[in-house]
Order: sequence, then structure tokens, then C-alpha cells
Amino acid sequence: MFRTTLTAAALTAAAALAGASTGTAHADITVYGDRGDHSATAFLAELRAAGGTGTASAAADLAYQVCAKRGAGYSEDELIGRLDSGGYSVELSVEAVMGGEYHFCPTYESTYPGSTSPSPGGSNTSYLPELR
Repeated sequence: MFRTTLTAAALTAAAALAGASTGTAHADITVYGDRGDHSATAFLAELRAAGGTGTASAAADLAYQVCAKRGAGYSEDELIGRLDSGGYSVELSVEAVMGGEYHFCPTYESTYPGSTSPSPGGSNTSYLPELR
């Protein structure tokens, strides 16, 4: 399994956007697997490194929901904000969106921060599976 460490400029930016202290964010995140590999196991390892718990099946469900919402026009920022306001930490919110895209729908990856996909509106976070 391929493993690399990336700096988390996206994490710092998301923390600032969410109004959280960037001092609570970790300095880097670890990426497992490869772009577009559809590996729920690799995605789960990343979520766990960001403080999440759960199963590979729950991780895959989360990734599919992220991809579906991105396909419907939601931006990365909107999804990160919804996860963060739904009880996820900023770090886990960023990982859920960025990792979900990386593994399951890399065509939706944008240059973070500030993806500009139009929003279909609404504030319902019920589409997000339980993964903490």
C-alpha cells in the first residue's frame, strides 16, 4: 500500500473558515492508498488518523455520499462546514471530504481552499452516515 504525508494547508484553511483555532489542528495528514483506488480500508485509515472511528463499510458509505453531494453541486467548503457543524472535528471534516474525493471520486477534487461549485442550497446534514 502506497503511503505519503502531505502538509495540511487545507486543514488550516478549513479551521480558519470554520472559526476554529488553527492551533488545534495537526501539522500534517497521512494519505494511504492511491488516487481513485476505491479503497475503503485506506480511507478508513485516514479517517482514524484524523480521530474518526468506524468500519470500512461506513467509510465507503461516507465517501459515496461525499461524491454524490459533490456531483449535485455542493462545494468542498460546504460539505466540510456541514460535517463540522454536525459534530465532526475540523480535522475529521476535512479528511472526510478530501479523502472521500481522493479515493472514490478524484474528478471532483478542486484546488482547495475555496472550491466554487454552486450550492443547491439547504442545510440538511442527514445524508451523512454516522462515523466518529
